[in-house]
Amino acid sequence: MAQTRGARQDLPKGFALAKRALIIAAIAVTLSAFRSVLVCADDRIVPVTLSASLGDYFANWFTRVDQTQAEQPHWKAPLTTTTPLLTQLLRYDQNWQSLPGGARLQTFDSGKGLELIPAERIQLILGLPPYEELRGPHVNANVFGDWPFLLMKYRVLSANEQEGNYVLTAFLQGSAPIGAERFSTDAYAIIPTIAGGIGWGNLNVQTTLSESFPISRVSKIGDATIWNVALQAHFGEVLWPEVEMNYTYFPNGPRAGKTQTSITPNLIVGSIPIYQRLALNVGLGYQLALSPRVPTFDRNWILSVRLNF
Repeated sequence: MAQTRGARQDLPKGFALAKRALIIAAIAVTLSAFRSVLVCADDRIVPVTLSASLGDYFANWFTRVDQTQAEQPHWKAPLTTTTPLLTQLLRYDQNWQSLPGGARLQTFDSGKGLELIPAERIQLILGLPPYEELRGPHVNANVFGDWPFLLMKYRVLSANEQEGNYVLTAFLQGSAPIGAERFSTDAYAIIPTIAGGIGWGNLNVQTTLSESFPISRVSKIGDATIWNVALQAHFGEVLWPEVEMNYTYFPNGPRAGKTQTSITPNLIVGSIPIYQRLALNVGLGYQLALSPRVPTFDRNWILSVRLNF
């Protein structure tokens, strides 16, 4: 019995060590991507070096984007899971949440924004601060939330549908505490992530494992381990139905040991050509909390509009 209890206690320790190793790897790989902006990433791409003229760099922008995306699967970015694919688009998301106690929270933009591929294997997401509208029996507020100002991706491995149909990417994101009281953590945060995906015919799975590290007020906020997985299918020319699972575990802080799991069935329609490189993708989903030990929400409608270019 003692050996069994000891083995159970070792499992969380082993998981924590593995998680920390993944996070360290994400930081190391992502930071190494900065060097790729200044050196030649591949002989097939126009070199991006300090000596290259700014004009040449921008003149070859879309050639670089097309070559980069040709070397990865051509799936869609899921509704709630950040895709391991490198994408170039303008994105707007809208959330309508039903909260415990009868309140409703409407979030405009949800921290999305402009997504760019400035160099091979690299993507930058320049997010906008989400604007939130809260309505409830005892509270009414219209405020900005914390700002996920930058997310950087570095694609480690990839192969398109003909060469293997997989992708592995590291992320590093920063968040700034600009939100109003009750809508902010009052602490900057760093969020490293490991993401991957694999496909079989018209099916693919995309997943992420991340850790949110507040830079200050750790004992009051705690960090969070977040695992997302999306099962996606492709029918016809433009239909991409999917089911996503979002799991959050709080290893420390005021919610230590608690979890929340949600599931999000949804449908993405696209790409719908508009003009030349411009194409429209629209997604709509319904997110439902399954095990609300941390009842941050009950139900959530999500609308996502993306303009690829």
